[in-house]
Amino acid sequence: MEAVSYTAQWTAAARALESERTGDAMFEDPFARALAAPRGFELLDKYGGGGLIPFIAIRTRYFDDSVDTVLRDGDVRQVVLVAAGMDTRAFRLTWPAGTTVYEIDHEALMEEKRARLARLGGRTAVERVEVKADLAQDWLPALKRVGFDPARPTLWIAEGLMFFLTEEQVV
Repeated sequence: MEAVSYTAQWTAAARALESERTGDAMFEDPFARALAAPRGFELLDKYGGGGLIPFIAIRTRYFDDSVDTVLRDGDVRQVVLVAAGMDTRAFRLTWPAGTTVYEIDHEALMEEKRARLARLGGRTAVERVEVKADLAQDWLPALKRVGFDPARPTLWIAEGLMFFLTEEQVV
């Protein structure tokens, strides 16, 4: 798996730790622990420090709530998760009928995630479309090829992508 996939694993590890807190967890992600394998917890211990776990928890809850608010209060029915990593929103959130979630990330990561979630019995509550693309390149054509309609209102979530792009890639 690509190096960015390891970040997806430690993010899943942080989500697992938050989900497993008793009584006052900010969200529940029943898949996070399994998606953190094989190195997520090790990398979280090595690089995460004490502040990373609460940061990931707050960020996750913020985006969960944002998805709910935007889709409940508007006509948005396309959601694009850029650098989706091991995110499981398509599996754990409540979605309005007619919503499509596009998850964009590296091919190897998307295939590994799909295989793990299938072994875990994961079922989506929404139409989920995988978009296999190198995010450092032009990925919009791949998104359009799988049915994304740029004319429709869309909620874009780029939760952890910016850490990995160079200045040249952003421009």
